[in-house]
Amino acid sequence: MSNDEFVRRINNQLSTIAENQARFDERQVQFDRNMLAMQEAIAGLIQVARLHNEQVTAFQQQGKDQQERLDALIRIVESHLSNHP
Repeated sequence: MSNDEFVRRINNQLSTIAENQARFDERQVQFDRNMLAMQEAIAGLIQVARLHNEQVTAFQQQGKDQQERLDALIRIVESHLSNHP
C-alpha cells in the first residue's frame, strides 16, 4: 500500500467518523427535545392528578357533611314521631 492510499484510507475513515458523529449529534438533539416534551407532559399529568385528588377530597367532605345533616334530620323526625302517639 502506497503512502497516498494510506492517507486516503485514513481520510475516508475520519470522514466516516465525522459523519457518524454528526448523525449522532442530530439524534441527540431530537432525543433531548422528545425528553423535554415528555417531562412537560408528565408535569401536566401530575397537575391533573393533584387537581383530581383535591376534587375527590372535597366531594368526600361534602358527602360526609350531607350524611351528618341527614342523620341529624332523622334523629329530629324520630324524636318528633316518638313523642306523638
